[in-house]
This record gives sequence, C-alpha cells and structure tokens, in this order.
Amino acid sequence: MNPYQNQQQPNTNKSSGIQNNSVSEELPDVQKIREQFSEIANTSDPLTREYKFSLLENEAQKLGISSENYRRLFETYLQNKIHIPQYPQKWWLLTAWISWLIKFPKKRKVGTTILLTLLEKGVLISLIVSLVSYYQEAPKRKQQAHYQAWEIINGAKDQSGSGGRIEALQELNKDGVSLRYVILNNADLSGISLNNAFLIDANFQNSKLTCITRDNGKEECTKILNTNLSYSNLQGAELYNADFQKSNFFKAKMQGAKLRDTKLKGADFEKAELQGANFPGADLEGANFKGAIICGDVFDKSTESKKITCANFMGAKSLTATQIKSAKNWQNACYDLRLRKELNLPGDNPPECYKK
Repeated sequence: MNPYQNQQQPNTNKSSGIQNNSVSEELPDVQKIREQFSEIANTSDPLTREYKFSLLENEAQKLGISSENYRRLFETYLQNKIHIPQYPQKWWLLTAWISWLIKFPKKRKVGTTILLTLLEKGVLISLIVSLVSYYQEAPKRKQQAHYQAWEIINGAKDQSGSGGRIEALQELNKDGVSLRYVILNNADLSGISLNNAFLIDANFQNSKLTCITRDNGKEECTKILNTNLSYSNLQGAELYNADFQKSNFFKAKMQGAKLRDTKLKGADFEKAELQGANFPGADLEGANFKGAIICGDVFDKSTESKKITCANFMGAKSLTATQIKSAKNWQNACYDLRLRKELNLPGDNPPECYKK
C-alpha cells in the first residue's frame, strides 16, 4: 500500500484557500464596471461617449474610486479588449484563414501573442503540415481524377447517350490531357465544349454534336473551336449548329457528315474526305479546302457497291470559287447558281443534289 495514498495534508492557511476560490469568480463591482466600460467603448459618437463617461465617473466616486483611477481602469479594459479572433473551425480551408487574418489586431505585440497562442494550441503546426501534405498529394489526386474520367469514357463505348462522357471529356481537356484515339462513335455529345482540344484520330462516326436545351430553357450548342481533329473519323456525324471555327480537319474522314448551319469560319479541310458531306447554311468564310476530296467513290451499304458521291454546298455561306478550285474532283458537286457561274459550270446541278 502506498503510504501517501489518501493521506490528507494539513491545511495551514484556511483563509488562503477561501481567497483563491474567490479569485476565480469575478467580483460584482468589477462586473458592473466591465459592463459600464463596454457601453462606453461601443458608443461611436465622441461627445456622447465622453458624456456617458463623466456620468459613470460620478457613480464610481460613490464606490470610492477616484476619477484618475477610473480612467486608468478604462484604459486597461481597452487594452484587454484587443483579443485574438477565434481561429477557423474549418482550418483546412485557405479562404477561412485569410478571413481570419483580416480580423487580426495590427499591433506587433498582439501579433506575437497570436503566433505564440497558435503554436501553443498546435494549430499553426497542424495547418502547415496539412497544407504541405495537400499540395504534395495534388498530382496524385489529379492523376486519380484523370483515371476515373477515362474509366467513364471507355465504359460508355456502347451507349448512345452521353453516359457522363461530356463532363469527363471536358475535365480532361481542361487539364490539357490529350484525347487522341478517343472512341466516341454513336455517342450523343450535344452541347459539349472542347475548345483547343487534341483530338487527332478521334472516332466520332455517327455521333451527335449538335445543340441541347437545358432545364432552364437555354440552348447550348457544341463548341469545338481551334481544335486539332486531324485524321479523325466524322463519317455520318451530325454537326448541326455546332461551332468548329479555326479547327483542323486535315485528312479527316467526313463522308456523309451533316453540317447544316455549322460555324466553320477559318476551318482547315486540307486533304479531308468530304464525299457526301452536306453544308447548307454552314459558314465557310476563309475555310481551306486545298487537296480536299469533294467527289469520290463511297461504299453504299444498300447496294453493297461503291458509287460516286459528292459534297453538297448548296446554301453554304461565304464560299468562293477560289476555295473550291483548290480542292480535288469538285466539278460534279452541288453549288448555288452564283457559285456555279463563278466555277464556269452548267447552270443546273446534277439530279443527285436534290435527293434527301
């Protein structure tokens, strides 16, 4: 048995124990003075504040406190009133700490007190460790996010709808990830935004890249501006009202693509295969058709044989004879009467131009 266990120590100063207990509780007079000082400190008008102070000075004299001592007590109160703001509960949020720092008292002495308090509580150390860890793991989190995005894209190959691919593709493109060889055939990606993307050899065969009406009634059309679509497959794709300005379709397979009202200003169709592509209402200002194949053999599934098929430029906007003449096999394609004259072609288009 411990010889000191439960052994009572003699109380040599009972009055001292009573005094210590009383210190932990604020005296009524002190509490009253604190309330008075709080009222004075919160008064914004200087004249009103001084008037209240004079009245309270008179009351203080009744308690035996001189005017000089009362003002000294008030100065002490004001010094203690400058306090450290409560540190953020969401300590991992940088914005929360910025807001907290704005509330700092600006005096150096108080700032030192704040720093020491943070160190004592371990908050500053925890914050530094957490921030360092957060930024060190940022590449891993980004890599994991990319991996999940590719899982969504590849997992929805056989779906006709978006299947979450729009968001996944946009996130990857936002992070500068190459989308080369991505398979998106038969997918409905209407309303997607993939500006400045890297879509070389991408497969959009029979896909839909048109417009979509959101829940708020707002229409959003596909935007794939200034994008590299070289060698991509856009056969039979629906590109109505989409925006492909300044995009590169070098050697792209675009047989049978539907380009009604598509924005193609400054687009590059060099050596692209455009047999059977339809451009009614498309804006082709400044588009490059150098070496593009306008007419050529296309396999017809209904007859299981090849037949000559041409692009249809009837109704296209801002298309010039110079642009067309830079292409290949353009003579039998479909053009407006004005353009046919500029190309020195017969007035009538071939009968195939009027077939749906």
